[in-house]
Amino acid sequence: HIPAVCLYPETTNALPLLNLTTATSKVFRPGTGKVERAEFIFTRSGDVSRPLALNLNWSGSAKPGVDYAALPQQAVFKADAKELRLSVKPKAAERLAPTVEVTLAPQPSADFLMDGTEGAVSLSIMDGRAARLEVANITVSSDWKASWGRMNLNEKHLRRLVDGSGLDCSTDPPTHDARVDTQWFAECAEADHTELVFDLGACCELADVYVWNANLTSRHGGGWGDGNTVRHWIRKLNVQVAEQADGPWQDVTTVRMLRPSGKTGEPGQRIPLGVRGRFVRFRSVDRTEMHCIGLSEVEFYGSKTD
Repeated sequence: HIPAVCLYPETTNALPLLNLTTATSKVFRPGTGKVERAEFIFTRSGDVSRPLALNLNWSGSAKPGVDYAALPQQAVFKADAKELRLSVKPKAAERLAPTVEVTLAPQPSADFLMDGTEGAVSLSIMDGRAARLEVANITVSSDWKASWGRMNLNEKHLRRLVDGSGLDCSTDPPTHDARVDTQWFAECAEADHTELVFDLGACCELADVYVWNANLTSRHGGGWGDGNTVRHWIRKLNVQVAEQADGPWQDVTTVRMLRPSGKTGEPGQRIPLGVRGRFVRFRSVDRTEMHCIGLSEVEFYGSKTD
């Protein structure tokens, strides 16, 4: 019997401490004139005198060999090296591509400790050809009723969804406030599906849509509750796209929405699309309350084709 050999027999504290970061949170596909390469950066402290092999777990919506050049399953710190870099090189796409993510996490090992992160770091691969698209018109389905108070269904209040009110664009990504006059709410019928239709004015290659859910507590005008209850937000959102106002409608995705905090600084939720169309229909298929619904802001990204 050959006894196991411990590389760091003195104490647990002798194990090197690893930290995983990226210099940027996003990188762009080639041909857009923007940052086309990014790096995952491992650093280590403590005992760095020996080589250290890392087994790597790659995950995320980005596909190796399709969205980025495939990366190794193992990487090695050389002896005395304190830093190890892995370059992510996005691949070009013929059509406008939705934003995808690549996530890296080292497999746990008895040879090191992780420090400063939860062990997984993500990087967004974006299509630099995508720009924010203006919304020409918004309509609502006939099963919506007149809204309560001043938050009703007329064009002025619908435009709150796309006018940037309440957004703080100094952050990346932008965040939204929790004010009642920067969001949109309406009473609605009890039908399972309540619909909003966004007309982009022309056919577009749609990359992504960012949605900020209703972010209102009863303390700030949301009605009944203990003052901290977040009201009227959508739990599950179905997204459909069409080139004509009367369809046919293409079912793109149904997304479980994140619960808002009811506080200023609420992040938006990115929904990848990767389709062509002029009209985008939101269908609320699960909401927190039967008779009222709301959203804070919606932003579409892509490029017009007409």
